[in-house]
Amino acid sequence: MDQDDAALLGGRHLYLRPVMPGDYGLLQAMETAGPYATRWRYRGETPSPDRWVQTLWGGVWAQYLIVRRADDQPIGFVFAYRASQLDRHCYFAALSFGLDAGPLVTLGIAIFLNYLFTVGAFRVVYAEVPEYNMPQFASAVDRYCQTEGRLKDYVFWNGRYWDMHILAFRSEMRRPDGPLAYALSQPPTPVSTAASVQRPDDEISDGIPQRLVFRPKGVR
Repeated sequence: MDQDDAALLGGRHLYLRPVMPGDYGLLQAMETAGPYATRWRYRGETPSPDRWVQTLWGGVWAQYLIVRRADDQPIGFVFAYRASQLDRHCYFAALSFGLDAGPLVTLGIAIFLNYLFTVGAFRVVYAEVPEYNMPQFASAVDRYCQTEGRLKDYVFWNGRYWDMHILAFRSEMRRPDGPLAYALSQPPTPVSTAASVQRPDDEISDGIPQRLVFRPKGVR
């Protein structure tokens, strides 16, 4: 999959751009308010502005906003962290901003995974997913990724403890007949506003979760 730099960071419908200081307000609001306030990084805490910025960049190998090309509107956020250059693996997480753009966020995740395999030369990209988010990944497991670990009663949310699943996306999925090449070749399909509002954590397009790859508080 030989690609130039521009193709690695986007396509006809969207592009990835680095996070800049001007984006901090949007990202902090997404992480500490609304539907992600208790499910995402801080799970109910409201960190100071300085601490929030330190956490945003701590241990990060690369992070980008997913931007819709039609109106230059940020629609999602992807980042890679806890990278080991020696062992050639890292972890990644993603967040959708809603905005009736689920399929485009899905495509942005696929572009970012391809970027990690191609530019970062990572062999494996892991995702940490708590049990309560696993229904999103039902059709992705075995097609795009494999479950490689399960930590019992690891995450506290909504009044109880949940297991943490470790999913692995391997670089072999980049082969020309592989699932990542297929995902990158598919045009994004529309999703109704009603669906994105009523079921914000259940949207899946072609087996790749569009919403949230959860990472526990304080883990990089």
